Amino acid sequence: MPSVSRTSIFVRRAFWVIGGVIVSVVLVMGMTLASLTEETNRTATQDQMSRLESAVANELTRAKAELAIIASGDAGRGGIRADERNSITFTADQLRSAWHHFGFVSAHLLDTRGQHVTGVEFGQPASAAGFRHLHALVSHLLSATVESVARQSPASELASPGYEQSLGHAGLIHNGFELAVATVVPVNPASGRMPGFLVALRSLDSATLADIGKRYGLGQITFRSGATGLPAFAVPVADADGDPIGFLTWDQARPGSAMLPNLLLILMASVLAVLAALGLLVLRLRGLGAAMALDEERAERLASHDHLSGLFNRRSFHERLEAEYGRAERTHAGFALHLIDLDRFKDINDSLGHHAGDVVIREIGTRIASTVRSVDVVARLGGDEFAILQINTDSVHEAGALAHRIREVLAAPIIIDTVEISMGCSIGIALGPILDVDSKGLMSSADTALYEAKNGGRNRHRFFERGADKTTSLRTLVENELADAIRNDQLELHYQPQVSPDGLRIFGLEALVRWRHPVMGLIPPLQFMPIAEQRGLIVPLSKWVLRRACEDGMRWAGLKIAINISAAQFKQPNFARDLLATVSESQFPLTRLELELTEGMIVEDEEKAQGAIAELRGHGVSFALDDFGTGYSSLIYLRRFSFDKIKIDRSFLEAIETTGEAAILLHSIVHLGRALGLTVCAEGVETTEQHRFLQAIGCHELQGYRFSRPVHASEIDALLNRSEPFDLAA
Repeated sequence: MPSVSRTSIFVRRAFWVIGGVIVSVVLVMGMTLASLTEETNRTATQDQMSRLESAVANELTRAKAELAIIASGDAGRGGIRADERNSITFTADQLRSAWHHFGFVSAHLLDTRGQHVTGVEFGQPASAAGFRHLHALVSHLLSATVESVARQSPASELASPGYEQSLGHAGLIHNGFELAVATVVPVNPASGRMPGFLVALRSLDSATLADIGKRYGLGQITFRSGATGLPAFAVPVADADGDPIGFLTWDQARPGSAMLPNLLLILMASVLAVLAALGLLVLRLRGLGAAMALDEERAERLASHDHLSGLFNRRSFHERLEAEYGRAERTHAGFALHLIDLDRFKDINDSLGHHAGDVVIREIGTRIASTVRSVDVVARLGGDEFAILQINTDSVHEAGALAHRIREVLAAPIIIDTVEISMGCSIGIALGPILDVDSKGLMSSADTALYEAKNGGRNRHRFFERGADKTTSLRTLVENELADAIRNDQLELHYQPQVSPDGLRIFGLEALVRWRHPVMGLIPPLQFMPIAEQRGLIVPLSKWVLRRACEDGMRWAGLKIAINISAAQFKQPNFARDLLATVSESQFPLTRLELELTEGMIVEDEEKAQGAIAELRGHGVSFALDDFGTGYSSLIYLRRFSFDKIKIDRSFLEAIETTGEAAILLHSIVHLGRALGLTVCAEGVETTEQHRFLQAIGCHELQGYRFSRPVHASEIDALLNRSEPFDLAA
């Protein structure tokens, strides 16, 4: 189904878009996490390297400061002195404790030329070999300094304030066996002459390095040998010749890597949460897709099917009819169009209510659908109108046989709340495409045939015949121009008198609408009133009749004007208020207005009907129960709704000459009405015998062709002025 495909495409696209967004977010989060970890580690390494460099620098500075104390000749710690010959005396024994205090493992005094004066190596006696070893270790530190000093001749320059700062030096060296801090400081005796250099060496063993690492928060500091491949983060160490021989490094703390597992857990938890959300979203999208497909299918069905009967609606039926026309042109196959209209369906709505009408419509639709073939198309066009498209038939016999079966099936009783209802139907049939008309013309032809079937007595079927074109034209004209006729005041009212039993006096006039068309002439109500109901024009038509009748009634003082109220008008929410407003426009006395209602109109909603009648009776309006004897004829309605008049249906008078039962019923109705204090009026009085019988049984008012046909308002004046009794109208 196309709707399902569109929904599936939407779900798939939504899934891929959302999945792509989630994957992108996860990748970005992963890349961000890796970058954050690396940046954290790099920053931490730089900080640790700075601390290592500071630790080494501090060790060198401390060694220089401590050696400078020894070289200063502090009496408390021993030191260097000059005698009268300006020679430098080095008292090793006196200085041993001081050197040992500062942790130097060896120390030697050199003159300005770099020649050894004296020295000591703690733990072993001073020797020429020991001096040579020390001299080799620190020669690269002294060479530039010694050469610079040798070029300085004035002793005063050597004693300048910047002398010590410019000549002091310290650095890391390795002799192939151990790591040490080599320190050189100038010796400036009190005489200021013949200065020299004090050179010392402090060992950096593993314990010392561990202590430094602990103090600077670096962990374990390690010396690693290697003349090449110096890492980016390391402190270089030279040999005695100043060439790289190794480096100091440490156990680098990598906080980014340390927090990576936690971040990975968070990331994985986030990914799992996202995947779970994606899973739920997929389920939701699938559910949503299924719901959308169902909604689309339902919407498509609602758009193409009638909600009450479940059959195709008018639009879909016309589409199928157009498609069948195209198929028939290709295959040269015929088909038949059946239009079905239920007989007197309005009476069911009026008497039992719209709920019962809905039940009937559903049951009729089911019966019709079960009677046709699966290839045929059944539709409800609206109201009580159905249609059948009988496929692959151009035979009058086949189409007639189907119509006969439909009428038989629909004739079976329908039970609604213990009430048995028997339905008949009228069917109009047009064969296509042999009529050589389009689908619209074929519908019009079938409608004309349906009209002929209803006029022929109902509960029958008729085929369209060419001679019915005139009827079709008239029906089309009525449909197209009735609304304009109402708006443009092109209708007219005729009035039929209601006279006394002796035929001498007119009590009232019943207003009956007529349409005098400029081309078609006078169109009877039978031809345009049903169309007014079908096209929803009955309410504006009823309002027009009420307004014109009140205007005409102002000329006939003392006469009641009787107006038929349509069921659609009576069901309007503001029926009573609108009626009072319309009558007040003409200033017609409400006490002279008589409204005729049928039993079906008040049965459907008794409380609403009672309220509207009571409100209008309070203003002086009187009410007549029309067509009495054809419905329930219940005394409950006569008493509950306080009618002023009952009008006996003409069907009783038509049967009075053929059956005695009709006469008995008429006699009973008249006496019942008189006993209840109601005015009794008999309609359809046409013969002298009927007139005399009704006069004999005490009927109050008579109405019919015996006295006058419905005539124009201008003729009523002549009837009022006549003095002799009414005779049978010609």
